[in-house]
Amino acid sequence: MLGLLLLISPVLGTAATAAPGKTLERIVLALYDGEKYPDVRGTPIHRMAEMPLNHLGLKVRYHDIHQPMPDVAGMKGVRGVLTWFEDDRNPNPKAFVAWAENVMKQGVRWVIFGDLGIHHDGGGKDTSIRLLNRYLARLGLHTDGRWETPTYDIRLRKKTPGMVEFERAYEGILPPFLNVRAASADAVTHLAAEWGKGGASRSALVITGPQGGYAQTGYTALVSEKRLLWLVNPFEFFRQTFATDQLPKPDTTTLSGRRIYYSHIDGDGWRNRTEIEVYSGKLSTEVILKEAIEPYSDLPVTVSAIAGDLDPEWYGSEAARAAARKIFALDQVEAATHTYSHPFDWNYFGDSYNPLEEWRDFWSQQPASHHWRDRYPKGAASAPKPDLAGQAEPREYPTPRAYGNFPFDLKQEIGGSVRALDPLLPPGKQVELILWTGDTWVSEAALREASRLGLKNLNGGDTRLDHEFPSCGWVSPIGVALGGGLQIYASASNENNYTHLWQDRFYGFRHLHQTLENTESPRRLKPMNIYYHMYSGQKEASLRALLDNLNYARAANVAPVSASHYAAIAEGFYSTELISMGASEWRVKNRGRLNTLRFDDASGKAVDFEHSHGVVGQRHYQGSLYVALDADAREPVVALKGHPANNRYATSARPYLLEGRWEVRGLSYPRGALAQFTARGYGKGTMRWKVPHPGMYQVRIEKEGGWKSSITAKAGDDGLLSFTVDAPGLTPVRITLGVMDEVL
Repeated sequence: MLGLLLLISPVLGTAATAAPGKTLERIVLALYDGEKYPDVRGTPIHRMAEMPLNHLGLKVRYHDIHQPMPDVAGMKGVRGVLTWFEDDRNPNPKAFVAWAENVMKQGVRWVIFGDLGIHHDGGGKDTSIRLLNRYLARLGLHTDGRWETPTYDIRLRKKTPGMVEFERAYEGILPPFLNVRAASADAVTHLAAEWGKGGASRSALVITGPQGGYAQTGYTALVSEKRLLWLVNPFEFFRQTFATDQLPKPDTTTLSGRRIYYSHIDGDGWRNRTEIEVYSGKLSTEVILKEAIEPYSDLPVTVSAIAGDLDPEWYGSEAARAAARKIFALDQVEAATHTYSHPFDWNYFGDSYNPLEEWRDFWSQQPASHHWRDRYPKGAASAPKPDLAGQAEPREYPTPRAYGNFPFDLKQEIGGSVRALDPLLPPGKQVELILWTGDTWVSEAALREASRLGLKNLNGGDTRLDHEFPSCGWVSPIGVALGGGLQIYASASNENNYTHLWQDRFYGFRHLHQTLENTESPRRLKPMNIYYHMYSGQKEASLRALLDNLNYARAANVAPVSASHYAAIAEGFYSTELISMGASEWRVKNRGRLNTLRFDDASGKAVDFEHSHGVVGQRHYQGSLYVALDADAREPVVALKGHPANNRYATSARPYLLEGRWEVRGLSYPRGALAQFTARGYGKGTMRWKVPHPGMYQVRIEKEGGWKSSITAKAGDDGLLSFTVDAPGLTPVRITLGVMDEVL
């Protein structure tokens, strides 16, 4: 199974640079116990560590320690190795340590989170102290093999500010720990314990160094099914241990200098009858159309449907189909599929799936429906249960999918559902995306099938960061790589998880604001995402909560995109290659639709436009420098230069975009004009540019078909030029900037 991890040269410190022409390593190899976690999505690395690694520009590749270890010589692109074991058993500690030594000798950084994972072999035999110290030696550490327990008289001696006690202080009786000391001057102890008379005995608990780092079990994070809390600051710990300061970060949160916004709707509840009195007798879908889609033409929304809800041979009433036609005809609406029969439990439909067993176990007790009898194996009859697709997702699924009208067929679920929706779409529009259903733990085969059909994919992750889920540990990574495929996660949780699985507190989705704010500050971790179901139109409280969120987004400083556009940006995170061209210059390759690079701790840096290519703008925000790349540039080059940190806006002889609502591309500097570019987006095209000189400027706007307009705008002494293109931007517009007495 794939994910993403990192490696870095041992000679590189946090301020070192790669040799010119070198592709920067962005992979972190995550070692996990496949017997304990058959699916990598359940591992603590994926649940907690992968998000901060993604934020630092790193992608994770998973490897099961019960499989042959990777060929050291073939670990191209690996920056480092990360382990997070929850016990101390390894199939073969001696072979594992020998492999680890060879990896570290190649300059790959090594990070141990939690247990060493090598104290016992597969048969329970103890590992020698000598072998333990061979493993720790390259990290500059040494152990006598003793575990300190009980710990009632042990004190924490050192706590590096910003590194430990990130989301909770170390309180109460301390967890047992392995007695470890720093054996190298390069190993920096960030948390230490002392005991005995006068603190005569000491042990390191959190350590970093030039080869990697080690954080002991009980001092890293609290991890359980219902509780996640970071004790170590993962952003700082991984920044140091994987030496990411000089790594440009491919960024999936930002476009044109603004936070990305997108919204998507799962089709569940399409046929539900609303309980809102004023809409008595209407479908929930019709309520969503009138209240949450039509009035918000400036906010794109991706709408998915379960094909079984619209297929006239299944449950597709004319009212349900008419609502689909009206919704999909709107310019701001993107069409997506939510599968055909809405699987709840994707694992059920794996290699061992037996349609006859499914019928016997789940559908045989339902009233028979002879209309579908021939679609099952001989002797079986299918009986769909139509209510299930209109309900929220239960924790324990009564059936493996909402409808059982035919034996499960992956091609029918994905491609068949797309074909079923096509007749409901207006000319020129097609299904672009699949929104995963149920538990969203989709198979590698499902990812391959969606990709084969050219569909982007989205859902899973369930990100929350609020008073009920007060930890970055609940913020999901960008996605997960599985068997060569990519599952892209939604950027926020949906209303089902705010309403106790649609059981009560139907106003709960209004608390989404907390997550949107907490994933924006103090660091931008996620785009703004409003994700919900059609059943939000069923109740007055849920509808009001949804509209509250939409109005919040409408007032925000965002760059709206469709959900498939965001999914393509997320895919670009995994494909992007960064080639060092010098001390502060990089070429960007294979980025897909990802068009932002982020440089952290960069208040003293700015884009050197004279030596850059394919850059349309830059913006300093939260101490980072966000660089906007030109979507038309195949391989842009980003060069940085020094910039006075007290000057908010970097000067340049060329105009550049600071921030805007629309995507800007094709920036050029034609003769007789200051700049020319194409822009496209949703709502009014508000944007802010930094121009070389103050004064009056003219903005000429042209669209296909001969439509033209022009506006004037003034740049103040700070060189900021703000203007708004008050015209629909779904069809790209051509914009020319010129000084008043020089152009037009």
